[in-house]
Amino acid sequence: MTIRIATWNLNTWLNRRDKGISNNQLWKWADENLAADVVIFTEAETPPPRTITNGQWSTAHRPLGFPGVSKWGTVIAGRTASRVRVERITHVGDSNQYELDTKFPGTFTAADLFVNDECVATIVGLHLRYRKDKSGAFIGHPGSDLDALKKDFQELFADRQKPLIIAGDFNEDMEEFPKVFKKLCEGDLSLVDAFEGQPQATFQQDWGEKDWYRMDYVFLSKVLNNAVVSRTGGNVQFASALEMSDHSPLLVELEFS
Repeated sequence: MTIRIATWNLNTWLNRRDKGISNNQLWKWADENLAADVVIFTEAETPPPRTITNGQWSTAHRPLGFPGVSKWGTVIAGRTASRVRVERITHVGDSNQYELDTKFPGTFTAADLFVNDECVATIVGLHLRYRKDKSGAFIGHPGSDLDALKKDFQELFADRQKPLIIAGDFNEDMEEFPKVFKKLCEGDLSLVDAFEGQPQATFQQDWGEKDWYRMDYVFLSKVLNNAVVSRTGGNVQFASALEMSDHSPLLVELEFS
């Protein structure tokens, strides 16, 4: 059984304001061009449009995305027709006492991934932002925020002990493998960059020379990465995505036994 997993920043609020592109149109583009069974959408409308998801997708997301910002955030979804579903994880540990995603609410979205009713992996949808205070001054950096989320990753993995899928918008063209992932898990469950050796530019700046950068990533536990049968994505392979958003998607296809 093959499962297609995609991540894409939908740029929802600017699309709606500047281009008149609705969230329905974004989901339709993704369906027609990616045909994914699992999606990790960042800057996505929350909740997602019912005309798209009702009876077709199970979803996991914060009710209103990033608190105090807008009704957009990260949506993880599983296509029910493919016998895939997701269930949001908010608390882990003994008696579920540890609450996830409290450090920078809206940044860390977690879900269990079920295939044929078997939990096969844990998904983390990340959207690391350049955070600002109420006066508009920058108060955070994506790289340092990722480091600060170390305990969330540790508590989640210790609780679930499942292969990991970590994907989303890291808002940084990273020069090295994130240190927070290096000792998170070991052996077949240790993490690798699914596009290592074939980095894909996934972001086009909308100012100046419109340069391209690699901002979006997919990290997989080795046991999942070994099951990948195809990897596609980026601004070249999904050029039409840049007509819909300032980001392009990444897509991996896994063969599950």
